[in-house]
Amino acid sequence: MQPKVTPEDLINTVIAADDLWRKARGLPPTRAALALGRKSPPPERIFIEPIFNVLGFLWGQGMRLVPLSLRRHFIQWVNCKMGGYSPAENPELPLRIKETVQLARDIKQKTAQWPALLILTSHPDTEGPYHWLRFELLRQGLKIADAVVEAEKPGAWFPSHPQCFLAIDPFALDTISVPAGAFYGAWVHRIYVAWDRQPSTQSWIQKHLLLRNTGYDRIAWRLLRTLKADIPVLMVLPGGLPYNARLLYAAREFVQRLPVERWKVAKRRAQKELMEILMTPENDVWPADRGEIPSGKRQAVLEAFTRWGLSVEQAGPALAELVEEFKLPVPHRARLFRVLKGRLIRKGKPLLVVRIDHHETPPYVQISEPRESA
Repeated sequence: MQPKVTPEDLINTVIAADDLWRKARGLPPTRAALALGRKSPPPERIFIEPIFNVLGFLWGQGMRLVPLSLRRHFIQWVNCKMGGYSPAENPELPLRIKETVQLARDIKQKTAQWPALLILTSHPDTEGPYHWLRFELLRQGLKIADAVVEAEKPGAWFPSHPQCFLAIDPFALDTISVPAGAFYGAWVHRIYVAWDRQPSTQSWIQKHLLLRNTGYDRIAWRLLRTLKADIPVLMVLPGGLPYNARLLYAAREFVQRLPVERWKVAKRRAQKELMEILMTPENDVWPADRGEIPSGKRQAVLEAFTRWGLSVEQAGPALAELVEEFKLPVPHRARLFRVLKGRLIRKGKPLLVVRIDHHETPPYVQISEPRESA
């Protein structure tokens, strides 16, 4: 009997795919790749990270004790320092703040409930000349969220601060040192909604104390509770990182909605199998790089579809749909919106959505008009 495939196995598949790509280019393996296959937490998560987790926890706790008016300015300053840039003026920002606040008030008047606010951002590259845009998107998103909080509770000293939904696992923080990543992980866990996608690598003290409730079993419920409590959430949609966007989300969620009447394998195993088909190159084409699925890979996907239980008549159209969807730099995230619709909107909680995208030309950030999600 094959072992059960877990959500962590899927992120491990992405790590393995990234490692194959790096090896093909003569790049060294990441810390996350070196830890694959271990049956116990890596030494750094046992002996080094907890020390800096404690420091990050204390720093985050100190921030929580600061009145919100001061904390807002401090977080804006931290964003710029972490990105190493001076913020540029975005002429759209004041207008979008005004529109978002007004729509929230209109929804409150119409439904007698203040709406949940979800701000979705694109994902700029983590390296290169535009890496600072990651922080600028959050900075502008937090300005919108802060204005909505202030409109709901004007003048309050300690209202709930807007939350960022952030990954703190070793793979997500692989571009910074272990101490810096450990400090950052515990810090944002104290003030935001932090998610460790590799919870099995946590040491005992991290799992039960320092990074408690950051695993898969709690993260969705924490997100929903935050939105229900009228606390705005900023979430980065996958993109900018092709292996996350196309393997972890596009391929996985495509399998989730395949119209199979009776599955011959577990859905999560099918998701992992599709990711494994698309993670290796055919000739010089790496499918996840540009979203191209070569002919040999297409045949392998067709065979997998029928093996999982899709009829021959359904397999061809399904493959054509996958080919088009796989090209997208940012996946649809239909599953996320189904959950939000079922757990929030259908239960009477209005949801307000704002989208923020990055560009490589001034003013670098484009903010959509706020919309009420139906």
